[in-house]
Amino acid sequence: MLTLDLPAEPYWFDLPRGVRVEIQPVTTAIMAAAQAAASRRLGAMKAATPDLDPT
Repeated sequence: MLTLDLPAEPYWFDLPRGVRVEIQPVTTAIMAAAQAAASRRLGAMKAATPDLDPT
């Protein structure tokens, strides 16, 4: 089983070259919206390119 220990509060993530990014936790609503957007874009790509390789 995969267990992720993700914080429930916003936190800072340090990137190379001194860049810091504040990370907000992902909610169920945000994840559902991202999945729906990806599904719409994939559907548009399939409709525009019928010979698109599904893999």
